[in-house]
Amino acid sequence: MRDEEFDECIAWWGGRERENREENERAWRVPFADIMAGGYNLDLTNPDTGDDLAHRSPQELIADLVATEREILGLLEGLAAELEVSK
Repeated sequence: MRDEEFDECIAWWGGRERENREENERAWRVPFADIMAGGYNLDLTNPDTGDDLAHRSPQELIADLVATEREILGLLEGLAAELEVSK
């Protein structure tokens, strides 16, 4: 990860004063009672995103994983080829 990947978060955080912080699709509030009821587990699902993955079949999930792995393999093969050319 690079520092600049956090620029949006840093801007949202509002510095030490935490000024102008607002809820958005990536920042939401969770009532403390909910956290307590969940055994203080902070691994919470963003309420603004659907639970699409939970409703997909194992076959669909595996097909997506295979497609992603093939894409990654293609990129790695391209990098390897470029490294061979640059020798």
